[in-house]
Amino acid sequence: MAKENEGSIVYTNINNLDVDDYYKKTFMEIEESGSKIKWNWYAFLFTIFWYFYKRMGVKGLIMLAIPAATMGFTYPLIWLYSGLMGNYDYYQLKVKKSQLWK
Repeated sequence: MAKENEGSIVYTNINNLDVDDYYKKTFMEIEESGSKIKWNWYAFLFTIFWYFYKRMGVKGLIMLAIPAATMGFTYPLIWLYSGLMGNYDYYQLKVKKSQLWK
């Protein structure tokens, strides 16, 4: 069941999403706390590959292009961003149905 929230459709029951239990728990924590930051070791270690594996290709391509344009100088920032914001990005994809930042 979905409800209208600030102009976008949001799932009211995260338990019905087709994701692992880890992400269901994480998504509920994101909704309850409102915090976007929650560390994800897999996103940190595998960065761009993790984004493509989780079907977030648009963000993966952007994260591939930025270090390429800066000759790799920004890659540590991409690692850090992925570790800190990977769960929230996946939440946006699965719950908010958005591939890009809002």
